[in-house]
Amino acid sequence: MSVPVIEFRNVTCRYGATNVLENINLHLHKGQFAGILGPSGAGKTTLLKAVLGLIVPAEGEVLIGGQALRGRPSRRVAYVPQVETVDWPTAVERDLAHRIMKRLGIEQLAKRHIRELSGGQQQRIFLARALIAEPDLLVLDEPTAGVDMRTQEDILHLLSDLNQEGISILMTTHDLNAAAAHLPWVICLNRTVIAQGTPDDVFQPETLNATYHGDMVVVRQHGMIFVQERPHTHTVHDLHPHPVLAHSEESTEELEDEREWITS
Repeated sequence: MSVPVIEFRNVTCRYGATNVLENINLHLHKGQFAGILGPSGAGKTTLLKAVLGLIVPAEGEVLIGGQALRGRPSRRVAYVPQVETVDWPTAVERDLAHRIMKRLGIEQLAKRHIRELSGGQQQRIFLARALIAEPDLLVLDEPTAGVDMRTQEDILHLLSDLNQEGISILMTTHDLNAAAAHLPWVICLNRTVIAQGTPDDVFQPETLNATYHGDMVVVRQHGMIFVQERPHTHTVHDLHPHPVLAHSEESTEELEDEREWITS
């Protein structure tokens, strides 16, 4: 069996006396495309930091390609942040970046400042920079945060293309529906691994309820999965049984006539 690209062995991470991750046992293999799902405060960012060698676990160890990190970043891993200033420090990197940007269809953006670009364009720039190192593993923190639905689709399809070319991908996301439609492997995390597997296997109400501590509704239709949290026990009609609604000018005049008739 091949050596995992990522392996967590009984990993616990804590800040002060508080455990953020507890007894994480996890492994991803070459060619996998996996998403980490969980609520805010579940430890998703901490898990990424452990993969990147930015923190040392309080217990256990993280291995990349069979080598324990022990707080040292691996050259085999590239990170794509949410927002950051991009700089191409050397001529060699600039040349390679230009070729990668051409491959990603964004070579026309090379001379524009990062702040002038849309969210989707920025993500392509960040991907181009990350791919310079020709990594085995691409790590992304919320790559579709703050972009519209069309841009989200473009980014996730681009990541799928990169994965098909042999790059292993690990990303975090808050969007359960996008994860169900695009990610072949999902990991439900809330301080510990609640479940992992394909969306078909993992996207079950009991699993998502355990992950999000909520009342999750899962609907399957025509091979697609739709997820929604049931946040309220009431409807808008319960709260506003007789709401004041917007009317056309003609309707407003009729309403005023009715009110004058009633009060006269």
